[in-house]
Amino acid sequence: DVTVIIDYDDFQSNHNYSGNMQLLEGGTLTVKLFANTASTGASWSNPVQLSNTSVLEQTNHEYVPPTSPDPGAGGQDVWTFRAIGKGTCSIYTEYKRVFETVPFWTFTLAVTVI
Repeated sequence: DVTVIIDYDDFQSNHNYSGNMQLLEGGTLTVKLFANTASTGASWSNPVQLSNTSVLEQTNHEYVPPTSPDPGAGGQDVWTFRAIGKGTCSIYTEYKRVFETVPFWTFTLAVTVI
């Protein structure tokens, strides 16, 4: 099982995160992305866009609130995926307010299931 964590500092240095990884068939992928919906009004699109649903399936999504009591502290959006077949699949989601067309951040992960 694999976990990918992208925090606030990562998105500040790269507003359009893109990565690659391998996952074993039958394995689980957890993606944790920084989110501060309460302060910004922005949220990650859910469900995410999957380019090949015969390779990955989204099995869960939840928002985990901040652990810090500080005003404006952010939490995480957490997705879980299961590798259901061999091949490649891209995961894509964007962080924006519902009334805006341009996202603050985007996240793309190319997954190869072996």
